[in-house]
Amino acid sequence: MSAQKKDQDLKKTYGDAFNRVYYALKSLSSKASSGLTPTALFESLDHSVKRKDIIVILENASWSKQTKASHYVFYDKAREERKKKQMEDSIKATEQEFFSWLPSTVSPSVFEEIKKSYRTIGAILVQKRALPQTLFAISQIGQAEEALRLSKKVFGSKKTRNTAQKLLTAYVAYLREKKNTVSVEKQPQEQGIDVQDDWIRFDFTNDGLYFLLRQFFSCSRIPTLRVVATGTVMGTSGKINGIPYPLTVNDCFRISS
Repeated sequence: MSAQKKDQDLKKTYGDAFNRVYYALKSLSSKASSGLTPTALFESLDHSVKRKDIIVILENASWSKQTKASHYVFYDKAREERKKKQMEDSIKATEQEFFSWLPSTVSPSVFEEIKKSYRTIGAILVQKRALPQTLFAISQIGQAEEALRLSKKVFGSKKTRNTAQKLLTAYVAYLREKKNTVSVEKQPQEQGIDVQDDWIRFDFTNDGLYFLLRQFFSCSRIPTLRVVATGTVMGTSGKINGIPYPLTVNDCFRISS
């Protein structure tokens, strides 16, 4: 019997109770990743649906998935299929990128050796629990390094073990290079100063202040200064760098033409 037909039969038999259990499980599953018991749903529904009916609905509905004994989570088949497709696409893209990068780091003979055996090696690593999932789904350097460490014990054949270590060593290097590339791209770029039209500009090299500064700085290059002065006219006091200043601009600087 198809899942859709089973849901239709359940809804016909239990009516509104079917919908209430559906929405209760969907709402609460996000807060209970390990699953909910029929008793927990019975309590959340204020005993409005019989516990035995909840059990039958959870055991048979297409949107209910058992995680462990008497524990259920909401199962959205369409969403899970989308997630699976996204994961498969991501793994495929990583695999292609890795094998495009690999020839730049190993000899042609090692490249062919890895290319020939990587699927078998990956399957064994997962089977022996050296990896939690397929190699190209791994993005954490630590997990790849741990698999490299465990590979010495996983493979009985010396030849396969050597190839596995070459593969894992290269994959660790690939992840490190990828991480470093991302880090460089994320570094903030130096921002230039956005000069405002109403800023007052000073030519310090042609001003008395220049000669004053030379007395304190023996180097030929005077430190760059940025002064923002605001005021209604040059002869009135205002603000310099946003701080109220009692003297007028003319009191402080001789402005060059």
